Amino acid sequence: MPYGLAGTRDTNVIVEMDFDRRSVPVRIVVWPAHPAVFTANSLGQGQGAVLNQDGSVNSVANPAAKRSVIVFYDTGGGELLGDRLALPVKVYVDGIDSEILYAGVAPGLVSGALQIDVRVPDRASKGGLILRVGERESQEGVIASLRE
Repeated sequence: MPYGLAGTRDTNVIVEMDFDRRSVPVRIVVWPAHPAVFTANSLGQGQGAVLNQDGSVNSVANPAAKRSVIVFYDTGGGELLGDRLALPVKVYVDGIDSEILYAGVAPGLVSGALQIDVRVPDRASKGGLILRVGERESQEGVIASLRE
């Protein structure tokens, strides 16, 4: 959704097939945010699109160490203040509220892509990632691979 819709409750959506054909307007609710974490397979579940602290791609074969910083990517974070998310942000790794070092625009990626830098908690073991922006949470079933 365009950032210009910030603060509105609903809007009309019209789908254009070409210059001659348009759908009937459909009224939809506008949420301040509806985050979704990017995944390696682009299906919305499984291994997240995560980088380890050294910049390498996070995977089962290359897991992140506890207390290290991981970087993951998402969309749907809502309005920005400069390059940072305007709404309150929390990240849960295995349900543990985790230290966020950065939450904002992902440099060099497409418009709307956001970057979250977070420290992996000592007690994390399975690597489940949930991003909460405002009152909305990202999808379940996204993981970062962690060392035992």
